[in-house]
Amino acid sequence: ASMAKFKRDSAVQLSGAMAVGGLCHSSPKNRKSVAKYGGIAILLVALERHIERNDVLIAASEALVLITQDSPALREHLHPFAARVQGILAHVEGLRSRASQEATVMAGTDAAVAATKRGKEFEVVLKSLHKLQDQLR
Repeated sequence: ASMAKFKRDSAVQLSGAMAVGGLCHSSPKNRKSVAKYGGIAILLVALERHIERNDVLIAASEALVLITQDSPALREHLHPFAARVQGILAHVEGLRSRASQEATVMAGTDAAVAATKRGKEFEVVLKSLHKLQDQLR
């Protein structure tokens, strides 16, 4: 309920996604309940609304993967959102590419170190998003 009410609050979205992921980790019954009561759509809204927050992207992606694991029926809930997930992936890939270019151009500076760090963070986000994308196939 908090994720739906406080859509703009990244801390609520992060905490909510982590809680949902924990609930769904080892309980098929909880996965079905989360899907039945709109949890998939709420997590997808969190992905889109907080596209600049790596922590929210990772938590929401991983929660969605956990919800749909081992369940083709639950994966079907994700299919209408495939284009949206692809758009988020493309956005993060662009950010990673930009960070890599900045690191190269500014080699030897503190800015290059920061850009390299951002690039590594984007790699982690992309790993989670690719796992989610794999659920859409």
